[in-house]
Amino acid sequence: MPSWQIAGDYFETCNCDYLCPCIPSNMAGKATNEWCNFAMVFHIEKRNSDGINLDDLAFAVIGHAAQIMGNGNWSVGLIVDDRA
Repeated sequence: MPSWQIAGDYFETCNCDYLCPCIPSNMAGKATNEWCNFAMVFHIEKRNSDGINLDDLAFAVIGHAAQIMGNGNWSVGLIVDDRA
């Protein structure tokens, strides 16, 4: 089993009117629109995995989901740091 640990920053946004209902409801709440468009961005500050340097690596998940994200059937795209 590989031993690893990652620390960094995480940011997200969506097209809900004010506060995303997914956050307090564990993705069971309804979006304030008929669907959810979202972006999640991850930045790894400093860590490694099995000797592979992950320092300052970033990636984003851009997606579209049903009104209740927990129901699944998401469409996503990835934007990955060119060092990955």
